[in-house]
Amino acid sequence: MSLEPYSEIILELAKQGLSSSEISARISVESGGGRGFSDRNVRKYCADNCVNLRGLPEEHLELEVAKAIAETGPTFGRRMMKGYLAVKGVHAAETRIGSVLRTIHRPYNEARRQVGYTNSRCLRPTILANGMWDQVRVDHGKEFYLTLFIQKLLSPHRYTQERRPYLQTPSTRNHTVERIWPEINSRVNYPPKKALLQLVDQELLDMDDSLVKYCVSCLTGQLCQIGVTRVVESWNAHRIPGKGTPNDLAGSGCPKKIPQELLPHSAEAAELYRQQLGSTLTPQSTFGVDPFLTEEDKLMAENQFAEQYSDISELLSRAVNNDFTPYKEALLFLITTTRRNV
Repeated sequence: MSLEPYSEIILELAKQGLSSSEISARISVESGGGRGFSDRNVRKYCADNCVNLRGLPEEHLELEVAKAIAETGPTFGRRMMKGYLAVKGVHAAETRIGSVLRTIHRPYNEARRQVGYTNSRCLRPTILANGMWDQVRVDHGKEFYLTLFIQKLLSPHRYTQERRPYLQTPSTRNHTVERIWPEINSRVNYPPKKALLQLVDQELLDMDDSLVKYCVSCLTGQLCQIGVTRVVESWNAHRIPGKGTPNDLAGSGCPKKIPQELLPHSAEAAELYRQQLGSTLTPQSTFGVDPFLTEEDKLMAENQFAEQYSDISELLSRAVNNDFTPYKEALLFLITTTRRNV
């Protein structure tokens, strides 16, 4: 069977860095299992039509992966690394990426075994951006109470009414996407936390000092936001076996969009919770108090810090690769600068 009808597909897959065997498998699926799409035939077709099957030259791919490891640390496997590279416009087959990872960064398999947990507050902006969920699924943690309350409150606005608005299940029945939480912990939260614990052990940080807590919160929060963005973008662009790529699966979001006036902000939602259920939620605590008396003083300190550290993403990139010194030095500099300007 001629491969000509599949020329556009072959060209696109080749650009993505897929091998001839991977392209052969994809076309076989597209054709419903037809014959004539062997690995050998794909290679011959590409050679006849001057299509480069190797995507990036090996040395270029190694360079891109090395740069990515310098930013993400050693914990990204081949699928997440493929997603991270795709976000940056670099396309290569998973098998090639996995081979490069094993070659240039041998400890990555061991480092990837770390696990953890985190939870991000994103209910309102997520619904506004992507639409109303038909069903929210969580475990039995108390941190989800407000989320479930709002989901039930807005349940009449869902696209599909047959399902219950939410479902609480054991963590053993987690959805695939929930595996991103351990990923975020190991790739975002643990490195700064380890550095902070070292500073406390060395008695260089007094975590009972409100100004110190404020500086720790400001800098670490910004670094974690950078890290979370990296992980989420990589996750959304990586392939989940048997499912597909999250970016493709999400499409334009949930079919049911709702106006923002229906979604209360945190304080309003908490008050509605108290009024309707007769109980209160634990208020968000403040970690450190802003010590600046004027906005001018605050701006002065921020500018002085920015002169010394213009790109704080580098602090995180070094920390996730177990080099905590730049982050520690930046934090101590921020504390000193803040004291000087308050």
